[in-house]
Amino acid sequence: MKQYGHLKEYNVTLKTIGPVSIGSGQSFSKKEYIFKRETSTFIFLNMPFLGEICRKKGLEKKFVDFLLDPQAKDLYRFFKDNRLNENDYAKAVLYEVHSFDEHLNGHDAKEVQVFMQNGRGEFYIPGSSVKGAVRTAILTNML
Repeated sequence: MKQYGHLKEYNVTLKTIGPVSIGSGQSFSKKEYIFKRETSTFIFLNMPFLGEICRKKGLEKKFVDFLLDPQAKDLYRFFKDNRLNENDYAKAVLYEVHSFDEHLNGHDAKEVQVFMQNGRGEFYIPGSSVKGAVRTAILTNML
């Protein structure tokens, strides 16, 4: 424990007994990522850079139309329809995340919610969320 005036800092280890999701409020639609079903991997892309790649391949208008069309399926379908492959968009990849969600087996993901991250891209649970969980546990125990 460290103390800063009247404030105390504690290191806490949490053991969860169920899924934990602390969202940042940011989400990605199916037009902003590629989901590889065979590996259950989400591929997140730098969209402005991807637009530049499409412009160089003469697909700028098709790409813009795809993004604006509410009936358009997903980014993977756009690549298939326009005969683009992984090599074509590899430079636009920001990062890939493997999913362990069994509900995705054989199904497409819809919208992806982003977990809280610090400035270095590390995931964390905000103190206010921990405080709320502890309060709820104490109150439930008291009742």
